[in-house]
Amino acid sequence: ALVPGVAAMFGALWQILRDRAAHERNIELKEREHLFSLSVTSHMAQVAFDKHAAFCEEYVARVNQGVTELYRDGPSKNAITIVAELAAVRQKHAPWVPPDVLERLKPFERAVWEVGTSGLYISHAGAAPDRKTHVDTMHNNFSQVLGIPSGEAQDRSEVRVDSILAHLQDVLGIRELSRLRAAVVKSLTL
Repeated sequence: ALVPGVAAMFGALWQILRDRAAHERNIELKEREHLFSLSVTSHMAQVAFDKHAAFCEEYVARVNQGVTELYRDGPSKNAITIVAELAAVRQKHAPWVPPDVLERLKPFERAVWEVGTSGLYISHAGAAPDRKTHVDTMHNNFSQVLGIPSGEAQDRSEVRVDSILAHLQDVLGIRELSRLRAAVVKSLTL
């Protein structure tokens, strides 16, 4: 008589534990849904996203213009102006851009800055003995930013521009956003 009673008691305890675990999972799922709703659909999230998108557009537009200027004029002291204007764009949108994005843009700007300072030195150095070193450093910095090995031909400007844009898309999260959008659209069509 005790065996069926003990078995029933263990069965009841098992059921209680299983129900409690299911209840805790439901609570966790609801909390996640709530956090998702707040982080994605709230007014502040939408404003932050719009401001981040405005920053991306303005920054990439200035990068495109700067690259065009560098290819038109060659590496020169004008790169300093490009970096100053990129910094102004960063500062203008700083409250809306995550610090990690701002930090990941700095190596690009630093390399363009070094191109400009080398160009400034070269334009004032005349026939200085270390002029070739500065020219090589300037071209290597620019190639490094673009992700092109230094031994590759210097006339592949479209590859370079695409390299900058791809880098900025990664830094600014544009590719990730496009992948997420595609995943959502695909899940809605299924």
